[in-house]
Amino acid sequence: MGSKWRACFELLRFPAVFTAVADVMMGYLVVRGDLDPLPVFALLVIASSCLYLSGMVLNDVYDAAVDASERPERPIPSGRITLAAASRLGWSLLAGGVGLVWLASLLVSAWVPGVVGILLAGGIWVYDSVAAKHASLAPIVMAMCRSLNVLLAMCVAKFVAALDGDPPLTESERMIGCVGVAFYIAGITWFARAEAGTSNRWQLIGAMITMLVGLAAYAISPFLLHSRTTLLSVHEFGWAVLWLAIAGVILRRCALAVANPEPPLVQIAVRSALRSLIVIDAAIVLGFCGAAWGWAVLALLVPMLLLERWSSTT
Repeated sequence: MGSKWRACFELLRFPAVFTAVADVMMGYLVVRGDLDPLPVFALLVIASSCLYLSGMVLNDVYDAAVDASERPERPIPSGRITLAAASRLGWSLLAGGVGLVWLASLLVSAWVPGVVGILLAGGIWVYDSVAAKHASLAPIVMAMCRSLNVLLAMCVAKFVAALDGDPPLTESERMIGCVGVAFYIAGITWFARAEAGTSNRWQLIGAMITMLVGLAAYAISPFLLHSRTTLLSVHEFGWAVLWLAIAGVILRRCALAVANPEPPLVQIAVRSALRSLIVIDAAIVLGFCGAAWGWAVLALLVPMLLLERWSSTT
């Protein structure tokens, strides 16, 4: 890989984009049951990816001064990519993502997804420019952005279903689908807050508890969606064992970081928690849509893990 392309790849933190794609697949499949029509779903995936990657780039743009002292090897402070070029790339991805969301909205004859896309873009800008610098605000805004990403997929799928004459989800059903990701991502963001230096143990413990609340919300969500409980495709005991296993794997890495809160172990825990988001989305899809679609979401782990050989997700 050429030096310029590698620098761009690192700036984008490209492997992590598959977690956003997994969120979109989960939201769309839970509402729709399949990925039809594929052109609309493909637009949604590309739009979500552009918005996610714009957040990665603009985060480095706004944090260039901090990275110069804490992460001098990053593309901007190392001089491999100029601040101006990175800014153009970030804003272009953000604008392109919003434009693609509105194109998807036009295809489903609805304006609501377009508004959600604008709110998501605004949340990304707020996080990168303001919230990322405030320990108490960053997890909340990041959780909001991830929830809006899932809600965007659910909204588009809802209008597709309406065009086909299928019964729509209620407002409470759509919101329940976003609660798990909100708490889980807030916990990851909080956990990663001081990953460049020695983290505070109590902060890490609080973040672990927040992630656990998110996992619990995911696990109980099918039983709160009364009109859709019959769609749970696995036995209740197996469902409980699955979520206990997922929680065990995630919390084990986090516990090791709590025991020794130095950067390497904290960063490993954060990367593991991010990868696990794909597993979590696959588990939800397994429960609502069956094993085939669950495996389809889980397959996103393959490109993510392969691409991590060239670029870290944190």
